[in-house]
Amino acid sequence: MFDDRARGIADAKRSLRNGELVQTVPMGRYADGHGEYMRILRDEHGIKQEGFLGESKEYVEGFDAIMKPEIDRRFDREFFDRIWVQAHEHHENKSK
Repeated sequence: MFDDRARGIADAKRSLRNGELVQTVPMGRYADGHGEYMRILRDEHGIKQEGFLGESKEYVEGFDAIMKPEIDRRFDREFFDRIWVQAHEHHENKSK
């Protein structure tokens, strides 16, 4: 039987083999524009954001140990900052 960390690693490797990029996100309230941010990442760049509700900290750490370096290899930090600004501006314009 796998421990939680090993299960997270295995799931992340399976996602990558299937061509899926997945960022883990904490569950809770999000800033205005976060829905648009998630939509842009998913629809335009193929990055899903998932909250692993019910999974252990070890599972998420194992998942991130595989997935985060791959996402970091493909996208720089400024990329995510630019997408956030774009999403926030869209949200602000929609709210006017």
